[in-house]
Amino acid sequence: MTQDLIRRGDNERLVFSETPLPQLTDVRVEGTYEVSLSEGGEADEAEAFECDPNTSPAQARDYVFAAASGTLMGALSVLWQKDLNLADAHKFGAEKIEKIVIEAAQRVGPRKENLSIADAIRFLEKTSPFVGDKLTPEFGGGLQHHLRDFSHHPSPVGLVCSILMQFTGKGFGTATDGSFAIFDLPAEALKDGRLIGKNVEEKFLYGTLKWVLHLISDMAGSSSTPGAGTGIPGPILSFLKEASALPFFRDMTIAYEDKVATFSQWVSKAFNGTLLKDQDGKPLRFDLRTEVGMGSQVLTQVPAVLANECIVRGFYTITRFIDELRRSDVSSVKDLGRINPSRFLPLNSRALTRMLTVASGAFVVINTSIAAVRAAVDGAASGEVGAVPLFFMRLNYVGIGRFAFALWADRSYIYEDVEQWWERCQASKMGTDVAVHAPMGEEIQRVVESLRMLWLEDDYRREKNDKRREHKEVLIGAWVRRQRIAHDESQGEYFLDAADAYRELEAVCAGEDGELVRLAIAQQLLAYRPYATEKKLSLSQTWLTDVFTADQDVIDSETLKRLKSARASYDRWLSGTYTKWAVRGAAAVAATVATGGVAAVAAPAIATVLAGEAVVGLSGAALTSASLAWVGGGSLAAGGLGMAGGTAIITGGGAVLGLTAASSGAALVGAFSKDYAEQVKQGCVEWLAQCSVLLEESPAQALRVIEESKARLERAIDADKRTIEALKGTKEKDQKKRGQSLNEGVSHLRYTVAELERLGKKAREAALESGDLAPSGSTDIARVPESD
Repeated sequence: MTQDLIRRGDNERLVFSETPLPQLTDVRVEGTYEVSLSEGGEADEAEAFECDPNTSPAQARDYVFAAASGTLMGALSVLWQKDLNLADAHKFGAEKIEKIVIEAAQRVGPRKENLSIADAIRFLEKTSPFVGDKLTPEFGGGLQHHLRDFSHHPSPVGLVCSILMQFTGKGFGTATDGSFAIFDLPAEALKDGRLIGKNVEEKFLYGTLKWVLHLISDMAGSSSTPGAGTGIPGPILSFLKEASALPFFRDMTIAYEDKVATFSQWVSKAFNGTLLKDQDGKPLRFDLRTEVGMGSQVLTQVPAVLANECIVRGFYTITRFIDELRRSDVSSVKDLGRINPSRFLPLNSRALTRMLTVASGAFVVINTSIAAVRAAVDGAASGEVGAVPLFFMRLNYVGIGRFAFALWADRSYIYEDVEQWWERCQASKMGTDVAVHAPMGEEIQRVVESLRMLWLEDDYRREKNDKRREHKEVLIGAWVRRQRIAHDESQGEYFLDAADAYRELEAVCAGEDGELVRLAIAQQLLAYRPYATEKKLSLSQTWLTDVFTADQDVIDSETLKRLKSARASYDRWLSGTYTKWAVRGAAAVAATVATGGVAAVAAPAIATVLAGEAVVGLSGAALTSASLAWVGGGSLAAGGLGMAGGTAIITGGGAVLGLTAASSGAALVGAFSKDYAEQVKQGCVEWLAQCSVLLEESPAQALRVIEESKARLERAIDADKRTIEALKGTKEKDQKKRGQSLNEGVSHLRYTVAELERLGKKAREAALESGDLAPSGSTDIARVPESD
C-alpha cells in the first residue's frame, strides 16, 4: 500500500502520502472520521471515531493568551473605573434625578423652558395625587413613610401593593417594630374619585400610571424641600425593607455603635441618614439618588471586563477558524462550504470556558493587587480614610462577579481535571500508570470495570434526587472518558455489555487458580466506593445484592456475604477497635478504589496466566520470574519494574506490595508515608478474607496458597525489621515517621502470619478429611491423584 486513505463522514476523501501523521500533527483532528487501509471503493475494514472540538481541552497557547488578556485588562481597569464613593454617588444621583423629574413634568404638562425642580415637583404632585399619602401618619410620618409603605417602593412589590390598594382600600407595609402591617384607608380617601378609581379600568390606571408619576415627584423630595427632601428608597433598599418583614430577617440583629439593632432598624437608619456619614461627618441618605449614583460608578467597571471577554472570545474564534480552514483544506472561496461554523464560533466550548475562567481569574488577581497597593499607599498618606475602606472602594465588583460565574460554568471541567491530576499523582507514587488502569491484568480488569459500569448505570437510574443525579452523571462521564482514553481503541469498545461481561467473568474464573480470581473480583466489587470523596452521594447496593447475583452464577450472594463478614472481622482485629473500617487519607482512598484485591502472595500464579505466550517454553522458577517481569513491563535492567513491579501491578500497585518476596516494604513506605501501614492493613484484611473463604471452597488449594504466602510474609517481616533497626537513633523527622509506619506495618504482618498459621492448620485438617490430601510421614503434602 503506497497511500493511506482517510475518508470523512461527509463522503469527502482526503488522500495523504505514506506517512500522513506528520502532516496532521499541527492541526488537531476533530469531527467524525473513518480510517481505512484500502484505497478506492468501500473500505473493507474501517473504524469511525469522533472528536468533538467543543469538548477539547484548552491548549498552552490558550492559557497564555487568556492570562495575558486578563492581566492587561485588570491593569487598565484601574485607569477606567471610578472609586465607589457614596457621597459622590449621592451628589451625582441627585443631579440625574432632578433632570428626570423636570423632563417628566414637561412631558405630561405644558412645556416650559427653564422649569425649576420645585415647579416640576409641585406640578406632578398636583396632577398625580396618590392615595398612599393618606396613610402617612400610620407609616411613621414624613421621614419614614416612604420606606415603610410598600406602595412607595419602586419595585415589583410596590407596584402590586399600589394596585391592591385600589381594590382593597388597604395599605401594606411595616409597623414601627418592623413587622408586616396592614392599615385601612380613611373613609374620605375611598370616596375621592381622584385617588380611587371608579371602575376596574380606572383602578388599574391609578394603580400604575399615577403610581409612577407620583414616585417621580417624590424622587427629588417635596415641593417645599426640592432636591433635599426625604426622597424614596431605591430598588436595593426597597428589597431589603420588604425582606425585613419576613420572620427570618425580622429576628436578625446587627451590631451598630456598640449596640444591637434589628435588621429592619438597620435598613431604616440607612434610609434616614443616621447609619452612614460622609467625610465631613454629615448624614448620608442611602436612597434612590445614592443608588443611581452607585450604578453609574459600577458601570465604569464594565468596559474593562467586557473588553477582556471580547478579546478572549475573539482570539478563540480566530484561532479555531484558522484551524478549521486548514483542516477542511480550503484553497478557494468555493471550498468555504466545507467548514463547520460550530467548530470556531465562541459558544459551548470546553476550551473557551477554561480560557474565560483563566482570563477573568487573572483580571481579578491583578485588579485586586493594584487596589490593595493603592489603598495602602493612599490610606497612609491621607490619614483620613483607612486602607481597608479604600481597598473595598476600588475593587472591580463586576470582574469579581464575572469570575464567579466563570467558575460556576467551568465547575464540571475543573472537577474532572482535579480528579485526573490526583490520579496521576497516585499513579506516580505507585510507579506506573498501569497500576491504576489495569491492576489485575487488562483482561480481568476489563471485566471488573464493565461490572462497575453496569452497577453505576443501575445506581444512576435509581437516583431520584435531580441534583445528585446530575452530579453523578458528571462523575460517571469523567470516569468513562478516562477509561476509554487509557484503553487501546483498536480492540473495540472497552466496556462490555451485561451478557458479555458475565460471559467473560465465567471465562476468567474457569482456569487454573480461577477461584482466587473469582474471590479477587468479588473483593473488588465489595470495596468499590466511587463516591468516597463525595459526602452527599452514595452508591445503591441493590444491583450488587439483587441484580448481579441473580444474573450470573459465578459469584453468588453467599460468597459476597462471607467475604464481607470476614473482611469486617479481620479489620476489627487488625485495627484493635470495633469501629467501621475506613481508609485514612486521600491516597489510601484512591488506593482502595484502584487496587486489584489479588494479594501479592498469589501474584506468581496470576502473572503466569497473564503473560501467556510471552513466556512460552519456560517452567518452574524461571517461568514465575519471567511472568512477573513481563507484567511489570520488563526487567529492571531494561527499564521496567521487574518482578516486584509485576507483583505490584497485579495487586493494585500498593496495598500489599510489602508482602512480596524478600523486597520488604521499606521502599514503598517512602512513597506512601503514613498511609503505608493503613494500606498494608487493608491488604492483609483482603488477603485473610480471601484465604478464609477459599478454605471453605477448596481446602487443598487454600493450604498451598497459605503456606507459600506465609513464607513470603516471614521474609518480608525480617527485611522490614532490619530496616527499622537501621533507622533507630535517627533525628530526621521523615525517617522517624518512616520507622513508625514500618513498625505498624510489621505489626499487621505478624498478626497475618499468625492467622495464616491457624487457617493453614484448619485447611490441612479439612483437606485430609475430604481426601484431597494423603497422609505423609514427611512434611511434604502429597496430593491424591484423581481417579478416572
